[in-house]
Amino acid sequence: MAQLRDKRITLRVKLINGLNASGKPKYKMISFKDINPAITEDQLLELGTKLASLQELELSEVYKSQVEKVVQA
Repeated sequence: MAQLRDKRITLRVKLINGLNASGKPKYKMISFKDINPAITEDQLLELGTKLASLQELELSEVYKSQVEKVVQA
């Protein structure tokens, strides 16, 4: 039977980085690796919002990327 191990969480913050020639927003992504896997979604959103507030650009969205290794039990 297989198991999941070594969960790794990356927080990605999507910022609005101006407008393109047709007036649509351009985006910039910033990634923060090795986030505690025990973090809740509410805590993750709060963290992403606070980290984005340190930037000059406006926050668009916050993403959670999760990767786990599948191993034989």
